[in-house]
Amino acid sequence: MNNNLYLRAVVFEKDKPFRDKLISLLRKHNFSTLHVEDCETAFRHIVMLRPTVFFCGVNTENFTCLDVAFFIKNIIKARDCKIISSCEDKKLIGRESNDASDIDYFVHKNNFSELDTIIDQCGLSRLQEA
Repeated sequence: MNNNLYLRAVVFEKDKPFRDKLISLLRKHNFSTLHVEDCETAFRHIVMLRPTVFFCGVNTENFTCLDVAFFIKNIIKARDCKIISSCEDKKLIGRESNDASDIDYFVHKNNFSELDTIIDQCGLSRLQEA
């Protein structure tokens, strides 16, 4: 079995320098990666690909990171997809009806050591399930 086909990541991040480092880090851990520009495209690819990791670093006018996480875990039912968010303030990123429980990890954009550890854990747990 080719494990690289099993480790997939969808990245929704507009900060290009950070996104490039993040994608490089994901590839270091043998993830195939896909960068998306908007929530609708992200949802479509999550339904089709069932990625191991979804990275959301963007709050838009229509969707917050919490909205996206809720949709992935409860509507698409991709509960095994680990959601990582770099949105700065947990209290401000969601609407009142949502809480942060659907987001698996909150990270600081400049903490690549923490991000490296989280990505490694996500990859190892998925491979152990196989």
